[in-house]
Amino acid sequence: MMTAGAKDTITYDIHSGLSHWVVSDSLQDKQGFLWFSTWNGLNRYDGARFITYDSLSIAGNRINAIIEDSRGRIYVGTDEC
Repeated sequence: MMTAGAKDTITYDIHSGLSHWVVSDSLQDKQGFLWFSTWNGLNRYDGARFITYDSLSIAGNRINAIIEDSRGRIYVGTDEC
């Protein structure tokens, strides 16, 4: 039983599918996806699984920041930029 004001906590880690245990930023986009920037790529969570975008699709793996613009486009900041 939950009491008023109680919150559920979900923990994601490398065993859940994150690409690294260091998460530098996070974002929930307009579509409801959760995004996590890590030291080993960008991760998108759809509620069931993680997809990792790494150096093959992004210049540099160490992602430091993540933002969404008014059109829903996702931008990241890396150590390489």
